[in-house]
Amino acid sequence: MDYKKYNDYELIYMVRENDGTSRDILYEKYLPVLKSIAMEFYQRYKFYGFEYEDFLQEAYISFEKAILQYHDNRGTIFYTFVDLCIRRGMITFCRNISNSNKNKPYYFFIDLDDKAIPDYRNDINDYNLEYDFRKVFNILKLKLPLELSSILELRINGFNYSEISKLLTVPCSTVDYRMKKIKEEFTKYYCK
Repeated sequence: MDYKKYNDYELIYMVRENDGTSRDILYEKYLPVLKSIAMEFYQRYKFYGFEYEDFLQEAYISFEKAILQYHDNRGTIFYTFVDLCIRRGMITFCRNISNSNKNKPYYFFIDLDDKAIPDYRNDINDYNLEYDFRKVFNILKLKLPLELSSILELRINGFNYSEISKLLTVPCSTVDYRMKKIKEEFTKYYCK
């Protein structure tokens, strides 16, 4: 179909007048843009368990909003406005799905305390993942000074900061600081 003979502004006007054919032409014309932006965000956020169709659906919703909210008297080209609206809609969608309080990505994370360190070296299909982690963990435990390795050992066994503070007779702030040092060392060693 030759889209050059269709003017976006006329199509938008007809869509607002409830012309279904104009809506179909406009959707068909901008479908490659919708798919491209949806694929771009899907590639970045697919690890949160959503399908490409979910991202495409969000792009459709944002496109519909762009049609309804566009005003040609503001000096903006419709394509630019559509691109901006879809990207904003996708950013909002991705922000919601990646909210750490609600969703966690399903690829492998090594969780030390409440902060997760992604493992970029291993594939999710690697069955030696647990063994590899344990091996690195044991090596790191031996390399750390006693004041750090004792906190790490207690933390791994389920003790919280206040319990560790009482057991080792150090302030909670010291426990927190030493856990940060442990995380830095672990990240340096394991996430190469």
